[in-house]
Amino acid sequence: MSVIVTGVFPVLVTDSMARSRAFYEEFFGFQPVFEADWYVQLANPSQPALQLALVVAGHETVPAGDQRPNRSVIVTVEVDDVNRVFERLQAAGTPLLATPRDEPWGQRHFFAIDPAGFLIDVVMPIEPSADSAAAYVHAS
Repeated sequence: MSVIVTGVFPVLVTDSMARSRAFYEEFFGFQPVFEADWYVQLANPSQPALQLALVVAGHETVPAGDQRPNRSVIVTVEVDDVNRVFERLQAAGTPLLATPRDEPWGQRHFFAIDPAGFLIDVVMPIEPSADSAAAYVHAS
């Protein structure tokens, strides 16, 4: 018997819950579905399965080796207008690693750094090149 996966989401360790939470709420429209002073689970209001969570650095529930804010994860956030998000983040002074660019595999994207130091890959699907299109596996 197989396990049925009912959800997958990243949990990011942060040293500033307020700044990290505001970042995901303001720029990506996430809203809390669970709130505690040490943990917040956020979801997209129109697609509740799209979630991420934040946990305060040093909290006892986090394994000892991961008690620090880090950049060991890249969080990809898919949006409908990557240029608009880029402009909003730029205007807010968010650290940005490059301007949006089109990739042959079918993505327009850029990287930002969230308040806890995580890399955020903000992406928008675009038409892939012919060579890249052949690499996609389509579920039947």
